[in-house]
Amino acid sequence: MKKISIIAIVLGFFFLYFSQIAQAKGLSKFDLSLGGYKLGMSFDEATAIRPFFRLENYRPHPTQKMITSGYVDIFYIEDIEYRFRIEFVDEKVVKILCRFSPSHIESVMESLIDELGKGQDKTKIISNISGGEKLIYNTQWNFPNAKINLIGFDMNTDFATVSLVYSNLREKTEREAVSTEKNQSIN
Repeated sequence: MKKISIIAIVLGFFFLYFSQIAQAKGLSKFDLSLGGYKLGMSFDEATAIRPFFRLENYRPHPTQKMITSGYVDIFYIEDIEYRFRIEFVDEKVVKILCRFSPSHIESVMESLIDELGKGQDKTKIISNISGGEKLIYNTQWNFPNAKINLIGFDMNTDFATVSLVYSNLREKTEREAVSTEKNQSIN
């Protein structure tokens, strides 16, 4: 019963589903979502799912495009508290981050493995200046144009994170910004 409940939570919360669309070279395209939000979704579509309590704009680097972050403060499923940050470039979703209590990380991990298969384990042990060691849990699932990361830190008792992001987001935004600058200099 507990396992079914955990699977239901993850399925209900993440709405992870796959639809494989055959392409000419036999490749598959995956359609992923996190909390109902999808990469490429418009700002209006995202706000229709849940209202944002705060919006922030920032430019990570002068050559990159402006990023707008929309925050969903608290969202409960099965008595578990979740918080979302949705990032937009040109009013399209490019990154979805979800924070939750690290006490649920093992359950979330098991459910993601059940749904997605075994991810790539990128867990690391890092040393601090006082000689202590800290564990960073990181499991990654890679798809043709996106990736899902589950990240937790043994020293962070506040939150763990699940994210869905374009796998080439940094390269893509830098390339688009350079292209925009070239077009402006031509005109």
